[in-house]
Amino acid sequence: MAERGAGELTSAAGGPRDEIEWQFDAPDPDAVERWLATYRTGAPGGLDISPARRALLSDRYLDTEEELLRRAGYGLRVRRTLTGGAPSLEATLKSLGGGTAPVRRVEFTEPLDAEEGERGLDDGAPSLGRAAGPVGARLRAVTGGRPLRVILDVDTERTTRALRSGGAELAEIAIDRSTLAVPAGPRRRLDRIEVELAVGSAPGAAQGFVHALTDACSLMPSRSSKLEAGLGPSGGASGGVPAGRRRAEGRATRRWPPAIRRRASMGEAAAVALRVPLSALASSESVAREGSDPEGVHQMRVATRRLQAVLSLYAPALEPAAGALRGELRWLRRELGDVRDLDTHLERVERHQAAAAAGADRAALAPLADLLRRRRDDARRERLLPALDGERYLGLLSGIASLAEERSGRPRPEAATRASAALRPALQRRGRAFVKALRRARRSGGADDRHRARIRAKQLRYALECSGSLYGRSGRRAIEALRPLQELLGAERDALLAARSLTSLAAGPEGGELPEPTLRAMNDHAAGESQRARELLAELPRASARAARRWRRLRRRRLSAHGGS
Repeated sequence: MAERGAGELTSAAGGPRDEIEWQFDAPDPDAVERWLATYRTGAPGGLDISPARRALLSDRYLDTEEELLRRAGYGLRVRRTLTGGAPSLEATLKSLGGGTAPVRRVEFTEPLDAEEGERGLDDGAPSLGRAAGPVGARLRAVTGGRPLRVILDVDTERTTRALRSGGAELAEIAIDRSTLAVPAGPRRRLDRIEVELAVGSAPGAAQGFVHALTDACSLMPSRSSKLEAGLGPSGGASGGVPAGRRRAEGRATRRWPPAIRRRASMGEAAAVALRVPLSALASSESVAREGSDPEGVHQMRVATRRLQAVLSLYAPALEPAAGALRGELRWLRRELGDVRDLDTHLERVERHQAAAAAGADRAALAPLADLLRRRRDDARRERLLPALDGERYLGLLSGIASLAEERSGRPRPEAATRASAALRPALQRRGRAFVKALRRARRSGGADDRHRARIRAKQLRYALECSGSLYGRSGRRAIEALRPLQELLGAERDALLAARSLTSLAAGPEGGELPEPTLRAMNDHAAGESQRARELLAELPRASARAARRWRRLRRRRLSAHGGS
């Protein structure tokens, strides 16, 4: 087996990689050393343990002044490793958080130029801005080139042993004796035991050994990473996360639609309904910032729509500032919109590539996919990240968090009225608008009228979700019928817009730079999207009839003047 340095079991240039490991606090690491030394073969689980290897690790954790990396859900570590020869230097971007053992984290790693990195490391931040690998690319995307600063130094004496099964390496056992220090702060000791799986190994193969290790040495699972342990319970070296974001992030995420007490007042119901999408908005921000998963931006936009629905439906009971916050939510959704539209277009192109029968057909669309990725990256850099970094976004979070806090003395008397009765007129207005738009779309058959019907269906659905638990089974069934209608109309419009976008792009200046096979593939793709839109239209009469029927039943049973409360 080729020799490798300590801590290199799953770190390599490229990525992402899934790091899977067990972490334990070690009050007596020498006892663990003695227990491991008793085994060369025949270790618990029928495994073998290799002789120990030792290394000195010097880790420097970095972030921007605004803590953008932490807010994106990542820790940035630059590691200098000395194993007896020349030191090596590498940068790792690792997702924060863990969960139940074993801990699973995503990490990106790339080597750094040792000589240049050594100088930069001593200055506080190496020259990562020019790094061409996965760490540098994500770092530039999240920070926008902002300067980095040191938030934690960790010096570690690491002893490692390979855990083998049948000659193949299954995992690495590491005993870390670390010293942690924040800038201008005291130094403190942290001793850890880690069992990290090799790439491709299943956790179950090492589970028996881990249980024996913890029982024999009385180990307790670690509650935090070294970074989190070094920064303390606040999660930041400087407490630089603004109060508005802390308040939003502090709300526990609950299931949507929210469960509202049947006899709740307007004020109570509004507060409950605001908390769920507010928490979703804040928790999705890190995924949207990082940029590798389109769901981050999508979930933020969904959260803005739900928040707007709550602010609109409960407006009579809310403070006057709620009206301005609705406008701020529209602003945020626009700033996220370009990235979301390009993500959606790119996903459709990639699905078309995957479905192509011939490899040549798949390759022909590659230049288009590359163009869409460049456009999306530009939109993230020019609109999305500046919006999330700005005071306007923080003010929005803070304003909604204030409304979501239940407190006495609300300025409007309507807050004390019973929600199930007070909301009926607003729900009836939205229902009438939905039925009218649906009838018009049926008569005209026009795409614009179908789009308007989709908007009305979405507005009614979100309003019912904000209050549906107040109206029992009839409310739930109406929501269940509106959702597929809205999704059907949305999918049909997305297909139409994709076909138009492909045609427009092929005819525009950027289309002139694409190769001829790509243009032909784009025309075929546009034709396929148009056909998909026609197929979806065939399902519309049944879905719309079901949604209208469920709405009428809810209106008659629970929202009429004689309906139940």
